[in-house]
Amino acid sequence: MTRSELVVLLAERFPQLVQKDAEMAVAEILGAIHAALVLVTALKFADSAVST
Repeated sequence: MTRSELVVLLAERFPQLVQKDAEMAVAEILGAIHAALVLVTALKFADSAVST
């Protein structure tokens, strides 16, 4: 699923959102997912460095 597809689905699910609001919501959601993945990757890297 692309970012634009997610925006369309979100706008369909929540019709009270204007296009810009749906775009901002998707950007925030994807940003939070990205930050969580970066944190998990850093923790795994630090754990493997300590283990060796």
